[in-house]
Amino acid sequence: MRKHTIILVQEGELAFCTTCKGGEGSLTTECCGRPMTKEETRRVYEVGDLDFINGMWTETSTGCQMCDEAQLITGNKTTLCAKCKLEYEQYLDNLEEAKNETDA
Repeated sequence: MRKHTIILVQEGELAFCTTCKGGEGSLTTECCGRPMTKEETRRVYEVGDLDFINGMWTETSTGCQMCDEAQLITGNKTTLCAKCKLEYEQYLDNLEEAKNETDA
C-alpha cells in the first residue's frame, strides 16, 4: 500500500499529494505513485467511478450506498438516493424520538 505524500496548502485547508497531484476529493484510497492523468482525476473527483486500491486502478460504484440506484450527482462516494436519504432521515428521527422517550 502506497501512502500519499500529503502537504497542506491554502493555509492548511487543502490536503494535496505531491506524488500523484491529487487533492481532497481527488485523493484515491492509495497513491498511484505518479501524477494522475486529467482523465483519472476527472473520474475520481467528478464522476466518482475510479479509485486506486491494492496497487491498481479499480472501477467503483456511483450508486446509492443502500439500494445501489444510479446517482445523477456523483463525485461523493457516500451518497444516498433521494428515497433512501428520506428513509434514513426518518430512521434517525425515530431513533431520536425513542431515545427521548427513554430518557423521560
